[in-house]
Amino acid sequence: MKRNIRNITTLTLITLCLVSMTSMAAAQEKKPAPSYYKLEFSIFEVQDGKRVNPHTFILTLQDDDRSGSIRVGNRVPITTTTKEGAPSTQYMDVGLNINAQLRQTEIGLQLHSNIDVTSFAVPEQDVRNSNSNPMLRSFRADATTVVELGKPTLLNSIDDVSSNKRLQIEVTVTKIK
Repeated sequence: MKRNIRNITTLTLITLCLVSMTSMAAAQEKKPAPSYYKLEFSIFEVQDGKRVNPHTFILTLQDDDRSGSIRVGNRVPITTTTKEGAPSTQYMDVGLNINAQLRQTEIGLQLHSNIDVTSFAVPEQDVRNSNSNPMLRSFRADATTVVELGKPTLLNSIDDVSSNKRLQIEVTVTKIK
């Protein structure tokens, strides 16, 4: 009986050692190095079939579900009135905000983007309120799409409701490493 218990104990110890060695070997296996990508966002207006007012913004990301952002713009003072009637100044961000997240999926390279463009209305659209605050126009888009490397992908296209222009946003993704 003692011999059977000793054999079982020995087999249990050997099994535990093998399991431990296997898990250590798996832990030492190297993860594949992450890939890096350049995202080139092109934002432009289309008027009478022609691209006008183009702007380009570049962001570099990893493909392992990392995110990045670009912020460009101004802080604009807006005058308001308190309940007591006293003037008060608040600030509003006017410009561009791009948030992007890139990841490799079974269907390809997937890009999730959140884009917010706020600008001043053009002079013919500018209707000021009683405090002479500027009129602003805004465009926001939240999209997820599969992108093809090296080829421009249209993310968003929207007509400006107060003019004959259309705002379009494209992204071209290039693998760096």
